[in-house]
Amino acid sequence: MPLPARRAETGGMALAGEVGAYPAFTVSRDATVVRAAEEMRDKEIGDVIVVDVEDKVVGVVTDRDLAVRVIAAHRDPEVTKVEEVMTPDPITVAALDPVEEAERLMRQHLVHRLPVVDRDRKPLGVVSLEDLAASGYIADSELRSVMKSIARAYQLRSLAIP
Repeated sequence: MPLPARRAETGGMALAGEVGAYPAFTVSRDATVVRAAEEMRDKEIGDVIVVDVEDKVVGVVTDRDLAVRVIAAHRDPEVTKVEEVMTPDPITVAALDPVEEAERLMRQHLVHRLPVVDRDRKPLGVVSLEDLAASGYIADSELRSVMKSIARAYQLRSLAIP
């Protein structure tokens, strides 16, 4: 657990910071995509959080971003910077937010991973839909509903591609 239990502050609720994967794996916004890919390979993860010079979250880059925005676009990974292909200003969840807030954000924004941040927006880790399922704090029916919403959004996007 990356932070002390602070359940008194949240009325005894489970906290988003208690159920995610830690530590946060980060790269700077001016790192090359090769560096991001190496980090993903070495840590066996599918995304890295992009930070600015103050170590605050400014983006996320995923293995899919590398495939679609670099390889399929015929960009040189040795010179392409992470900030050119990242998803900027990602939705985040505060470590001291209740786990239900993470689930709500995933549902609202149709994402299945959220950077977990401290009060200064510095990354602590990542909470995924799978983490919420494993935690047992969110009802299975709620998780299925979020998963269906995300899947439907992907289906609609793929139908829109000519």
